[in-house]
Amino acid sequence: MSDIRKRPYRLHLDYIPQELKEKKATCPNCQRMIEIPWLSKNLYPKQPIPSKDNKGHWIPVSINIKCSNQKCKKSFFYPIERRPIDGTRNFYGDESERIIKSKDSKYLNRDISFFCISLIGCNVSKQEKLNQSINEIKKRILPIENPENWALHFKEVWNSKKFSLTKQEKIYYAEELANLIKNTQPDLAIFNYSGVWELSKDMKKNKKILKQQKEYIYTQALVCSLDESRLHNLKINWFFDHKKDSTMKGRTEGWANEIFLGLQYTNLFTWYSAGATILEPNFVKPGSHFLLEIADFCSFWIARGFLHSVKKTQSELSTDKLGLIMAQANDSYGNANRLDLGRNGQTLEDLYGLQR
Repeated sequence: MSDIRKRPYRLHLDYIPQELKEKKATCPNCQRMIEIPWLSKNLYPKQPIPSKDNKGHWIPVSINIKCSNQKCKKSFFYPIERRPIDGTRNFYGDESERIIKSKDSKYLNRDISFFCISLIGCNVSKQEKLNQSINEIKKRILPIENPENWALHFKEVWNSKKFSLTKQEKIYYAEELANLIKNTQPDLAIFNYSGVWELSKDMKKNKKILKQQKEYIYTQALVCSLDESRLHNLKINWFFDHKKDSTMKGRTEGWANEIFLGLQYTNLFTWYSAGATILEPNFVKPGSHFLLEIADFCSFWIARGFLHSVKKTQSELSTDKLGLIMAQANDSYGNANRLDLGRNGQTLEDLYGLQR
């Protein structure tokens, strides 16, 4: 498809940080202070363009703004704040979800859906040793298999009969993995983006709600991790487990590509890129990198921890055993709360707008 504007896109970005809401641009023609249209759709998506020698990219470094003064209406370019690039951060991500019925908790008056994405980054110099340690644990979980030949998905360990383990043994290995993750910090970083959406009694409506929730949290994970990385003068690459796109037959991860294209239409994404080449996320074979296994493990226990919190029961592995997790909690009303997960005492009402 030659015209990029004819490619389908999806946009699930409705949040503008307060510091950007307050930022104004001065029209060079009439000197009026203009609000910056952070989320307005541009005519073309702002994408990095490969150079002819394939050694780099031409990147957007300004935002096109039309003056709101009716007597002026001149268009001008507002330069973004460019940041240096001191290195690259690779993030590996995986997700987890839980549907919780109101009848299963005195806390809820409606069924809800919890969905989260964990992003894991690790200092390259520490990865080989960490991978070896993960494999040692995998050997004990499944002694008959070479740990390099199978991917650790803890939901399978917890539920599948393939693993001849008692519940206490599963908890033991979970604690061992959590301790390894915690002890690798700060060389290992954990970011988690989650959201709670209230469900309808209509199954067809719920299918749409779950789709919107997944796309919204995925959008937040991309934008927030990009912002965090560029604030530390780092480029970012994303790697996610490859999963079939259930919303469109015959396509895989089409929804994710369309979301990324939607972001590129916005001035907010150009601003957050801060003069760096930001390419679309990579989707790879599930568990093909050991940091994807860690992302899976963290998402599993964060989602399970939420489930137990709603039920007011005790999780087999509390999230604080994973160490420092920089998290963002979103509700279905577009509110976002950033926190150090498990350490600041915020309630479920505070974080997700849940009502008793």
